[in-house]
Amino acid sequence: MSGARDFYVRNAGLRGDESSEGAALATMRAPGHRYYCVFERLADSGRLAALELGFGSVARATALARLFGRYEAVDVAADALLAGRTVPFGWKLADLDADWPYDDDSWDVVIAMMIVEHLYDPFHAFRELGRVLRPGGRAFVNLPNIASIKCRLQLLAGSMPVTSSPDWYALRQWDGGHLHYFTVDLVRRLAADNGLALEAIYPVGNLRWLKRLRPSLLCHEISYVLAK
Repeated sequence: MSGARDFYVRNAGLRGDESSEGAALATMRAPGHRYYCVFERLADSGRLAALELGFGSVARATALARLFGRYEAVDVAADALLAGRTVPFGWKLADLDADWPYDDDSWDVVIAMMIVEHLYDPFHAFRELGRVLRPGGRAFVNLPNIASIKCRLQLLAGSMPVTSSPDWYALRQWDGGHLHYFTVDLVRRLAADNGLALEAIYPVGNLRWLKRLRPSLLCHEISYVLAK
């Protein structure tokens, strides 16, 4: 096993999974969940082809597979996540740090929830995102916001900003495996450089009405809707 794959397999082992497809669906549909934007923004999803990058929950992937006309999940640790289970959706074992194994303009929807910050090269990730998405398609990308007031206060107190679970050090998984940090302006710039426009911002968590006033400061986690 390579060092890179080992890194991602260890990180996959820390992910939780809902107890059932129904529970996963109810959780994702709840306002404030990172996947909520997918359900609110897409109409007639049964006609769309969707690719999910780095899926971490079999129950969640199963629920999403029933939402779209075609759904596939890709992950460098897919075999470890599935552990021999038979699943009702397509999946592929692939390294997202390399060029993605898909043709240009091949997907109506790309979902990347808390994935890009784990990849080695965000420039490559956004370039591939723009490449595989069809014209008129949408990408749903969830990322931590290092410019949030929470992170600023942690730095002011002399602590490292935490963008993952607070027990990351005890788990020996440096900030939950996050390799990069993002701001709203930086996401907008990366998207524009690759033919994508920032269509909407969805605050994650509670007090969404407050976070919408100034998401770049008040949101610790954001789901972005990018249109091609």
